[in-house]
Amino acid sequence: MRLLCYQGRRTAALAVYQSCATVLTEELGVEPEPDTVMLHEQIRAGKLDAPPHPSDDPRQPAPGMDAARQHNLPESLTPFFGREAELAQLRQRLEAGDARLITLTGPGGIGKTRLAVETARQNRHLFDHGAYFVALAGHKLPQELPAALVEAIGLTFAEGDVAPRDLLLRTLRNRRMLLILDNLEHLLTSPEPDAAGGDAVIDLILAILHRAPGVTLLVTSREQLNVQGEDLFRLRGLPAPLPDQLDRAGQYPAVRLFCERAYRRSKHFKLTPDNVASVVRICELTEGMPLGIELATTWLQDLGPEGVAAALEQDLSLLTTQDRDTPSQHRSMKAIFASSWRLLTPGEQRALGRLSVFRGGVSSRAAQQVAGASFLILTQLRYKSLLRSAGPGRYDMHPLLAQFAAVKLGKSGEADAISLRHSHYFLGWLSEYDGVWTDEALHQDVDNIREAWRVAVAHGKLADLDASLPALAGYYRLNGAFTEAGAVFAETLRAVEVMASNKKWDLDQDALTRFRLHLLAELTHARIRLARFDKAFQGAEEVVTLARALGDERMEAWGLLLMGRTLIQYGEAPQALDPLRRAADMGQRSGHLDMAGLAFRYLGGALMHVGEHEAGEAALREALAIQQALGNRSEEQAALLYLGVIKITHGDYSAGERYLAQALHLIEAMGNRPLEARVINAMGFVHGALGDLKGALGYHERSRDLSHELQDPYQESHAYHNLCTVNRKLGRLEKAEACGRRALALAQEYGTADPESYAWLHLGYVWLEQGVHSLAANAFRKSRDGWRAMDRDPMAMEAEAGLAAVALATGDLDEALQWATKVVEWSEREGIHGVDEPMQIAFTCYRAFDATGDPRARSLLERAYEKLMAKAARITDAASHRRFLTQIPVHRQIIEAWEEVAD
Repeated sequence: MRLLCYQGRRTAALAVYQSCATVLTEELGVEPEPDTVMLHEQIRAGKLDAPPHPSDDPRQPAPGMDAARQHNLPESLTPFFGREAELAQLRQRLEAGDARLITLTGPGGIGKTRLAVETARQNRHLFDHGAYFVALAGHKLPQELPAALVEAIGLTFAEGDVAPRDLLLRTLRNRRMLLILDNLEHLLTSPEPDAAGGDAVIDLILAILHRAPGVTLLVTSREQLNVQGEDLFRLRGLPAPLPDQLDRAGQYPAVRLFCERAYRRSKHFKLTPDNVASVVRICELTEGMPLGIELATTWLQDLGPEGVAAALEQDLSLLTTQDRDTPSQHRSMKAIFASSWRLLTPGEQRALGRLSVFRGGVSSRAAQQVAGASFLILTQLRYKSLLRSAGPGRYDMHPLLAQFAAVKLGKSGEADAISLRHSHYFLGWLSEYDGVWTDEALHQDVDNIREAWRVAVAHGKLADLDASLPALAGYYRLNGAFTEAGAVFAETLRAVEVMASNKKWDLDQDALTRFRLHLLAELTHARIRLARFDKAFQGAEEVVTLARALGDERMEAWGLLLMGRTLIQYGEAPQALDPLRRAADMGQRSGHLDMAGLAFRYLGGALMHVGEHEAGEAALREALAIQQALGNRSEEQAALLYLGVIKITHGDYSAGERYLAQALHLIEAMGNRPLEARVINAMGFVHGALGDLKGALGYHERSRDLSHELQDPYQESHAYHNLCTVNRKLGRLEKAEACGRRALALAQEYGTADPESYAWLHLGYVWLEQGVHSLAANAFRKSRDGWRAMDRDPMAMEAEAGLAAVALATGDLDEALQWATKVVEWSEREGIHGVDEPMQIAFTCYRAFDATGDPRARSLLERAYEKLMAKAARITDAASHRRFLTQIPVHRQIIEAWEEVAD
């Protein structure tokens, strides 16, 4: 394309792009490379730079010299993929000329040789005397290096002439040349005892650099050289998409390499929506290692992408090929790793095998304690590209190499002992952990903790399991990993039943029963958060029964608390009051204040649900005082959230926002992602109530996204119904309806009555504004019925006010008056607190009275106006005060109606 454009054939260049794009899409299912697309756009826009003139580059070969012919670079039979960033960096180094010893290092199969050759091919014009490739894989002894170099650059010498080393240095002295020393690592260690080994290799490299200033060495090696002046490039795999980036998978080099190699083997292969997830999984399992990807494609015709991905998760031996033109050392990943293994000392081999028990990386301290790997050995393994730096004092290993090392560990006979040592170390560390449960130190070792727990369960290590259970449950709770918690604890509970009857471990039955009690409580907590209420309630009852049998008042209080929580979530707040009061009393009486504080917090929430706001606030203040006295900052956050919600419910937005801000501040310091989703949602409610609708939208969207990530359907449904409301007030009715429907679908899927009634209510408001009156009426009725079933009379009255609005819209004034009269009489008798749209209720009732000539209309409007102004007076910020009165539709309507009546 570039050449055709330089020749003035712009149309032909654009036609080449279209042909390329068509072939890639139709045959491989991928798009052109980003660089190719950019070149096409430059040509189409007429912005391609003019071709460089030979004289423009002072590094071009001198007249009469043809650098293009001065090389022995191997021809590549397949396209080169990715590495654009590395190529650009290497080009910059070669052009600058100040990096004359460049080492490409990384494990075997990572693509060092291809990158070196491609770099030389693109930049050999910088070297007057050419670029030469020196293949060293077939040379066994370090002293063979000079002769290999001499042969590669085409020098000849007869017996009796000067030594190859001297001839080489004399020849290179005045040359401007690029030399690729490929696969140098095995020459850095001599197989002969007492031989100089790597020292002779390093001496020759340094002699070339000192005596031939125009020569640049580009070395590929699994082991770095460790000399001054070495410019080190550590290669990792080709970029691959994440599982949630499947729609753009074809843009990633790892996937493109897979598709190209797969198509060469089968013209039936094409990247499609059906196979893209498996292709991405293969790239993930190989971590983008080019050789691993290429070897995986050899099995496509037998297994298909899904089968290859499944097999790779279990067995490294799949990665092999019988291609005759593939070097023997590259015909399988086992061969690659075996060649690296042979270069290790016995101590390094032992350490590498033991390190395979770690998951997701290892700290230097854990490596020392579990694998007996000293810092020196870890450093040596990193220099040899068998370990990778994963941050300060931390290492990881390519997953394919870890499979290979695990096989070696298994053959050593110490696999079980090292696995148990690993389990004991991490569960012990977890049980004593005194940091923040959401900090990076803990996240880094989550995979190790999972493996440690699995091994402990499999071997009946009851003491380790029981000691670490509170910490593991705390991690799951504060990070919102309730799905995993439910799965892990349910599986462990099943294993406990086996432990109870298995005599080989000789477990203490009382200890086993107590562990089962603790485990069941944590499983019940997870099930509540996953909206699995039937199982949760059964679990809570069993916790109470077991705790009573053991005389454990703390656990009995916890079981009662779990029963109350389940009832609240299920929409039965009145029934929750008794078990929560008993839990609070038992916790205080027995001195287990942590349980008392929790019980008071949930009791406050339940009292709010049934309209007892003063009692609810008192319970929450008691919870806050207990948690502050205990220094339990996480539970302090929750009490602050609920106190904020009470203030917001009563229209004291400033006080509510202060409580929420305190909660968020603590969350930033301590971490509690599920609670964060709730606080952010409440912040959105405050902003919406103050008229900052766009700000509210942002908060609710963040709450929705976080709740979805945490798999918390209860909170996600609430976030969606709030998004429904805010979008409605912004006039985005189609978007509002979509959010309302999603809120309803989530609530119905998980059987959560409270979110379902909210969803119906706010969908009713949307359909009312859309003029779909039958749907609106049905939604308000369903919402009302749901609230009545939960004894939430104020919310039921809001739904009936919605029915009055529907009757007004359809012209049925008698029905509108009936509904409005019922709502007004109830609110005058009981007071109407804790509803979502109090001013909307008041204005709807006024409209119904006014439309029928009811004399109560004026007084009702006056009270609504005075209440609105009273709320506004409590907002001290001028901008918020103005938005409160002007940006919320019903507020404007009340003001306009009152001004008209008052005039």
